[in-house]
Amino acid sequence: MRFLTVGTVGITVSFVFLYALRGFIGLIPAKIVSYVIAFSVNWALNRSFTFHSENPRKFEEYIKYAFVYIGTGCVDILLFIYLVYHYPILYKHPGGALIIAAAVVAILNYLLAKHYAYRYQKVRL
Repeated sequence: MRFLTVGTVGITVSFVFLYALRGFIGLIPAKIVSYVIAFSVNWALNRSFTFHSENPRKFEEYIKYAFVYIGTGCVDILLFIYLVYHYPILYKHPGGALIIAAAVVAILNYLLAKHYAYRYQKVRL
């Protein structure tokens, strides 16, 4: 449930930046920028709220999280592009495509974040 809460925050951040930027830089670049911003917000929130990470190597963890989200982000962005160019209503209202794409990759993001990005074991002496 916490992952979904964080995901909702991420989608909201992405939605705000998508709509704020699309008139200035275009729809697809705005989607990419909004994804990167939302990714960083999600990392911080998932780290503390969802997975309670105790890994002192935050940068290393951030990079692992980035690899997860680069892969799933490609799926997200390609699906978004497909939807907005094949369904005129979604081009006019891209928030719908943003939500559909996010829902498709949410499960994959959770599993990879939990078992790869936030996987940390304390060394016990």
